[in-house]
Amino acid sequence: MNARQKADILRIYERYCYQISMYLLKDEELSCEAVKTTFLQLAVDPIFFETSPSIQKAQIKRLNFN
Repeated sequence: MNARQKADILRIYERYCYQISMYLLKDEELSCEAVKTTFLQLAVDPIFFETSPSIQKAQIKRLNFN
């Protein structure tokens, strides 16, 4: 999978990840940083891109809670 395809998949979850971060952190700046950190971790995880959307969402939640 190339970088463009990975970016397209991550873009699908951008709002979802931000909503989780805002709920947890209640701060826009911290939430944006949390999304960046989460997406950087996901971008290098080849398994993330090969799993189902429900598992992808679960992984996003898990990374946001850490």
